[in-house]
Amino acid sequence: MELARRRQRGFTLIELLIALGLSTVGLLGLLALQTVAIRGNTMSRGLSEAMGIAQSQLEMAERTPYASLSTLAEGTCAIYLPSTAPNCTGAPTTKVSPDPHTTTQQLYSRCTAVAVDATNIVTTVQVSVCWQDLTNATNVAANGAWHAITLYAKRSP
Repeated sequence: MELARRRQRGFTLIELLIALGLSTVGLLGLLALQTVAIRGNTMSRGLSEAMGIAQSQLEMAERTPYASLSTLAEGTCAIYLPSTAPNCTGAPTTKVSPDPHTTTQQLYSRCTAVAVDATNIVTTVQVSVCWQDLTNATNVAANGAWHAITLYAKRSP
């Protein structure tokens, strides 16, 4: 009777250690999931801002008269074929930010190239935007991975 009473009082030390170990494994899994989610959100934000920068430049190309499209060229980038990513490392391009009134957002490098196809009477406007992952608390890109998007628009007179 005494043995049955003692067993009903609570958990044994072994049961508590097993429960603590299982809880620790579960919490470590949640921590890993959280870091992946934060990294995904950061990449998504960078892609959205870069897309907005490129689209605004293409919208400017739509409003520019056809004869003046060559004035939109900026930076030193060549026309890339759609399957080729631009070379972002060290390219002297125009630095832009989605919000020029703040310094907390990462800077993007934008390059605009204009190519005239006299045979088909078509002008291709290419906008490439590159950015580097922010890797420290002061929002400075330092040895982070480079990312790039390229958008194209074709215009005829």
